[in-house]
Amino acid sequence: MNISCHENSKGCILRLHSSILTFDLVFKLKKILNELPSDLPIALNLQDVDYICVEFLEFLRESSRFKSLSLTSLQSELLVLLNLTKYDNFAPIFLSDVDFLEQKRVLLNRRFSLL
Repeated sequence: MNISCHENSKGCILRLHSSILTFDLVFKLKKILNELPSDLPIALNLQDVDYICVEFLEFLRESSRFKSLSLTSLQSELLVLLNLTKYDNFAPIFLSDVDFLEQKRVLLNRRFSLL
């Protein structure tokens, strides 16, 4: 499976073990999120992901309405993409899984400049 789940009393971390986040993985994510309790904080670890599909952006927007969803360990290209498309407003972004579990070091006020 391309998704691993680590759950404890503070939250659940779903790690995606794929460089490309495809429609199939988004479908699996939706299925997993529906099985988890609605009050459990959930983080998606995107450390290995280099490419995301449009369906993931819609998934992020829709899921953030009903679940406490966060993102962790984003690569800089994905962080810029989410910022430019304003999808970074739908879920808090943490530097690491530990930061998510401790609710520390959330990325705020991201500003980018072209060189």
